[in-house]
Amino acid sequence: MTSPTIAIPVPRTDDALHLEAVSVVVRDGREPRTVLDGVTLDVARGHLVAVMGPSGAGKSTLVDVASGLVLPTHGWVSVLGRHPTSARTAWWAARRRDTVGIVHQRLNLLGGLTATDNVALALELLGHRRGRARSEARSCLDRVGAGHVASTEADRLSVGEQQRVAIARAIAGDRPVLLADEPAAALDRTAADEVTALLGDLAREGRAVLLVTHDSQQASWADRTILLRDGRIAGEVGPT
Repeated sequence: MTSPTIAIPVPRTDDALHLEAVSVVVRDGREPRTVLDGVTLDVARGHLVAVMGPSGAGKSTLVDVASGLVLPTHGWVSVLGRHPTSARTAWWAARRRDTVGIVHQRLNLLGGLTATDNVALALELLGHRRGRARSEARSCLDRVGAGHVASTEADRLSVGEQQRVAIARAIAGDRPVLLADEPAAALDRTAADEVTALLGDLAREGRAVLLVTHDSQQASWADRTILLRDGRIAGEVGPT
């Protein structure tokens, strides 16, 4: 299998996150299948950008590419005006540790650890001492409405509670880029609106927030909404 091709871009400093002509091609049996097709997208600090589209449109793959979990077959991704030119896996691992927070559909919490420990671990990886990490973790849990489960092991939480803990982990350490893939999918309407309002607050504080959602009411909180269909951007609503 050939290595993914990444063109050397002209660095952009105005966007915290920028995808340029990104395509992702995977093998589906013997035939190649294009999941993303020439997607160009930017998310600036202070903005909440929503991505909507039907199932299979490529929304989750877009989040995976923006976080470096999937490397583009063509095109490139930059974070804070920088991009990987070599050792891409290591470069992206470092960005996910210190720059890009992710709330993935799979959540990826450590079931045997408490909610506090799940969040604190992300801070310890940033070099915070354990006491300080746990204190900040509890503050993050309080902010997302999960302070009451701080001492509960993740595998004993409801799905909605797990999602709140995952959001707390993603915002820990003040990482400037936040990617959220259906972060309120398991929440009721009131709780979903609270989570989306929180994402809006984080954007107004200076983060760049990319929200993938199927819910038009959640998308209405965004500064811009990107419509994705068949792996391509089919339209955009809101200021550019």
